[in-house]
Amino acid sequence: MKVIRTIESFYPYVTGPANQAFKISEGLYNKGVESPIFTTDFNVENVKEKEYFGDVLVKRFKVKRKIMKYCFTPSMKKALEKEKFDVVHSHNYRSYQSSLGYKMARKRKKSFVINTHGNLLAYKNFKMGLASRLPYYVYDLITLKKIVKKADMVIAATGQEYKEALEFGVRKENLRTIPVGINIKDYEPVKKDLSMLNLLFVGRISRNRNLNKGNEDFK
Repeated sequence: MKVIRTIESFYPYVTGPANQAFKISEGLYNKGVESPIFTTDFNVENVKEKEYFGDVLVKRFKVKRKIMKYCFTPSMKKALEKEKFDVVHSHNYRSYQSSLGYKMARKRKKSFVINTHGNLLAYKNFKMGLASRLPYYVYDLITLKKIVKKADMVIAATGQEYKEALEFGVRKENLRTIPVGINIKDYEPVKKDLSMLNLLFVGRISRNRNLNKGNEDFK
C-alpha cells in the first residue's frame, strides 16, 4: 500500500503540520506502508529535491508562483500523474498541494484524506478587517469548499476544529477527531515538589487556543 502525503512546506522549515505529517509517514513506514511526502521549496534554501528524513522519502517541487502562502508547483502535478498510489493524504486547507492531491485522487478513483489543522474557520478568531478576510471568502466561493466537503475523510485535531468543520459543511460521517500525539518516551517524570507547577506553551498564539481559559483552570 502507498499513501502519498502532500503539504505546502516541510523541514527544515518547522511547523506543527510539518511535524505531524512527518510523524504520520514515519509511523506508517514502521507498519510497512510507504508514505512519501510531496512538498515545496517554500521558506527553505539549499535543500535537495529528493532526500530522506529517517526512512521517509521527501520530494520537493519548485514554487513557480506564490499568492500569500498559496504556492503553485506545476511540476508536482506532473510527478503525481506518474506516481502509483492507493491514498492521498493532504495537510492544510486553502493549499495548492491539497487541491492537487484531491484532483489526482479523484482522477485515479482513489481515497482522499485531509487534515485541516484548524484552517477552516480560524480566520474568524483573528482581529482583522473585511479586506483581510476577503481572500478566505473568495477562495471558498470559487472552490465551493470542494476538497473538504467531498473528501473521503476529514481529520480534526480538537473538539473546536470538529465543530468548525461541521459549521463549514463537512458531513459528520466523513469527519473524525484525532488529537495530535506525542512520544511519551521523550518525557520522563520529574521528581520534585509539584506544589508549584510551571508550564511552558510552545505554539501559535491565537484566540482559539484558549490560553487564558487554561491558565484559569490551574488557579
